[in-house]
Amino acid sequence: MADYSVFANPDFDPNEYANAILAGEPYPASSSDHPGKGGHTKSSTAASKGTYQDSIGKEDISVAISKLTFGIDDVSKQIKSLV
Repeated sequence: MADYSVFANPDFDPNEYANAILAGEPYPASSSDHPGKGGHTKSSTAASKGTYQDSIGKEDISVAISKLTFGIDDVSKQIKSLV
């Protein structure tokens, strides 16, 4: 919880982070990318191409969860106004 280095990484993608959290998977930690800044762009590009299709499915899940949450909040407000 106290490790905020993930958020300070210049390659940090908030959408990928949220999708990883929602899917219950670890976010691609920056620990493997830190040792060699000169050569990490090729490996991160290959990794992002490999996970691109996975992230599309995870995005669909996060959109569905967002819509469901919005619907629940709306129903909750309607119930509160009736009570």
